[in-house]
Amino acid sequence: AACEAALAGSRDMAGLHDCVLTERGNTAAERARLAALIADGHFGCSGLDETLAEHGGPWVVGNNPTLADINLMPYAARLEYLGLIGAWLDIRPRVREWWVRAQDWPHFKTGLRDLIAADEFAAMRTLGPKIYDDVAAAIAGLRKQ
Repeated sequence: AACEAALAGSRDMAGLHDCVLTERGNTAAERARLAALIADGHFGCSGLDETLAEHGGPWVVGNNPTLADINLMPYAARLEYLGLIGAWLDIRPRVREWWVRAQDWPHFKTGLRDLIAADEFAAMRTLGPKIYDDVAAAIAGLRKQ
């Protein structure tokens, strides 16, 4: 249900993980739905870049990670594991620096990365290349708006 809601246009990213595992990108329609969902997060990343600039970082609201950072980490991690994070980081150096810090944070490793099963990593590695061009095109379209 979370996947259907996310693919139907909900801005709730909670269903992204389920979508990645259930939508394999085998059809053009699946690839387009996933690309649109993932590209939608592009603007959240813009907001993160602005917030980091406003607060001076290194974390979203100061010198230490807070729930704001922890909330963003799973989404960024999925993009990383799909091989899609470059579209967000290439034009946002502050977000790139934040992501490096997030991955080095010990609680990220034990609370997220180490909990992902090998088959989930494999599914993301398989899906990412299938939808890469669709995601890039969707982001380019959103930037023009």
